[in-house]
Amino acid sequence: MAFKDVVVIGQYIPTNSVLHRAMAETKIVMTLFFIIGAFISQSFAVLAVLFGALALLIILSNVPLRFYARSAKTVFILALFTFVFNALLTGQEVLFRLGPIAFKTEGVIVGIFFGLRLFFLIFVSTVLTATTSPVDLADGLNTLLRPLEVIKVPVEEFSLIMTIALRFIPVLADEADRILKAQKARGLNLSGNVLRRIEKLVPIVIPLFVSAFMKAEDLAVAMEVRGYLPGVKRTKYKVTKLGGVDVVVFVFTAAVFVASYLLRSKWVLVW
Repeated sequence: MAFKDVVVIGQYIPTNSVLHRAMAETKIVMTLFFIIGAFISQSFAVLAVLFGALALLIILSNVPLRFYARSAKTVFILALFTFVFNALLTGQEVLFRLGPIAFKTEGVIVGIFFGLRLFFLIFVSTVLTATTSPVDLADGLNTLLRPLEVIKVPVEEFSLIMTIALRFIPVLADEADRILKAQKARGLNLSGNVLRRIEKLVPIVIPLFVSAFMKAEDLAVAMEVRGYLPGVKRTKYKVTKLGGVDVVVFVFTAAVFVASYLLRSKWVLVW
């Protein structure tokens, strides 16, 4: 499987959807409230509400479902590790055994809960980056964080760094895939045990780091040529205004957040 098929966060998919027409600031606030709702939740009822809202967002994004399926493959291993870790170490009552390994009842419930929460966080972040271009994302972060300029926080530089970091994720994934194919063409064989496979990744990691630094240098030169100066106020090529879509998204986000808050004590997990 290609690296670009595994790493999907940071990839922008241009389509003419409702979410694409919403302001970047609106989608950032929506994502932030959804993440807060997921973290304050302690029940499956809240997760059910959040996943229902997420399903609607995925439909409205008009992004192919296979794109989100690739995101699910990426997080599945981490979610499985979270489940197994909690199932083995949380609680006292044994639910079932696999040889000498005992899975605890409370741990299984908590593991499923945290696994689902992890899936939600990855998916909602993917919806944000898939429906918002890097430039719009930078402008949105800059607008939302602008009040911090009062305490001398370099908001523009911070938002630019965050956006470049997100944008470089798919770029480096493509570069890693290209290097891997080139090394395989030269006879690289990644078979063997885990230690041997890690050792054989050196011919991929070193060129990837070199390429990353070269791309960063090229980006710095390009920004300098275009007149970018840190700390200097910049004008926007595209001026966005609050529209009807943004109002609907705000109302939808508020309704989901309130519902999550009211349901937070229903079907509560016992830690």
